[in-house]
Amino acid sequence: MKRQPRAFLIATICLAVIFSAISCGNPKGFQDKNNDGEEASEISCKWGYVDQHGSMVVGFQFDDAWEFSEGLARVKSKGKWGYIDQSGEVVVDFQFDDAGDFSEGLARVKIGSKWGYIDRSGEVVVDFQFDDAGDFSEGLALIQSDTDESYSAIYIDKNGNSVIKLSNYYCTHFSEGLAVIRTESEEGWKAGYIDKNGDMVIEPRYDQAAEFSEGLAAVSVDGTWGYINKSGNIAIEPQFHWDASFPYDRATFSDGLACVFLGDDIGYIDENGDIVIELRAQDAYSFSEGLALVEVDGYHGYLDKAGQWAIEPQFTQSWPFSEGLAKVGIEGEYGFIDMEGNVVIEACYDETRGFSDNLAPVRK
Repeated sequence: MKRQPRAFLIATICLAVIFSAISCGNPKGFQDKNNDGEEASEISCKWGYVDQHGSMVVGFQFDDAWEFSEGLARVKSKGKWGYIDQSGEVVVDFQFDDAGDFSEGLARVKIGSKWGYIDRSGEVVVDFQFDDAGDFSEGLALIQSDTDESYSAIYIDKNGNSVIKLSNYYCTHFSEGLAVIRTESEEGWKAGYIDKNGDMVIEPRYDQAAEFSEGLAAVSVDGTWGYINKSGNIAIEPQFHWDASFPYDRATFSDGLACVFLGDDIGYIDENGDIVIELRAQDAYSFSEGLALVEVDGYHGYLDKAGQWAIEPQFTQSWPFSEGLAKVGIEGEYGFIDMEGNVVIEACYDETRGFSDNLAPVRK
């Protein structure tokens, strides 16, 4: 439940933060003031970080905070974004109007209306010049620039050089050496794939297409989904019909299995297209760390790869596993369970995000 508390509730909530310090994992000797000398009542409803035991490692002090990536996490304070290390030390000062996670050693950051890229020391390595910018993936990042309006898609390298420029295409990031492109034809919008030279290696003939994962990509023709290999050959015949609301990126292979719709059921297929799990369910996610999040009759549980319930459906809100723990919602607050379904970090936070580098952002 991501919410902003009403003003008349702030004092009550802040008292709850103080009195729940032990159960919610605040560090021993937690002080009433932060490093800036602010009173505790002024720093409540903030983000901090806990470890996998629920102990507070970085105290509540940020207006927003995200998972660690490559050893650094983006955090927000007083309207600006910066980056901290795992001890909570600010290593890149709060100066950006927007920011992304580090990926392949660089992070996209925004000042004013323009995006650029910094390295882990905070040095600008690609100047602020882009109207939009994506994360680096396989050495390339997708950007948009008013100075190159004749191109609908531009990929840059880590020096900021444009290495692929495409007109009349809409593209995604690269995955396993290929990127999805979409273009308009006489038959409507069609999807295909380009390689890292910008060459079309799989012609745009699909109505929809997902990124490659474990050597296969989900594609649809006339509403029926199947899978192709990197040569563009059919690997699993089109036969699956997915609800329009189903995010088709969940159909990518993970841990050797992919989620598919089977009429009123949901199932998982292997790389040969054989159905290995089938059950009556309302929603399902890809496998992560050997377990898949599945919703049955309004409750969430976790299946193992044999199709058995590792954790019986019991939660009304839950998320996939990350580093052995999964976020769950219990009575409007959030905590974490282990892979046996035990609550290992009490559900006492207004909001949390997933574990990465053994730490998770939490908000009180």
